[in-house]
Amino acid sequence: MLKLLIMLFCLFIALRLLFKKRQIILGLSVKQVFLSVVAYLVAVLIGTVCIYYIGNWIAKSFASPFLQYAVFILIIIVTFAFVQPLLHKAVNRITDGKLFND
Repeated sequence: MLKLLIMLFCLFIALRLLFKKRQIILGLSVKQVFLSVVAYLVAVLIGTVCIYYIGNWIAKSFASPFLQYAVFILIIIVTFAFVQPLLHKAVNRITDGKLFND
């Protein structure tokens, strides 16, 4: 039940973001929207691979469950810190700075 609530919450946040930026998104070309979606999917794929495979591989080398959990959380934070700027730069370049106003 908790997983369902988390998924619904994430879906709600994503839809809210899309609704908030709908005028900007409508001003983009089809190619820009498609490439932005692909960039997001690639970022999610990279993050998933890093967190699931690399995170589990490194965390299993520790005997203590507390250390395993702490290392896994650290890997999640490092992965987000690595993937987020790359995604931001890619989407900014694809949309010519229209989506993110920096």
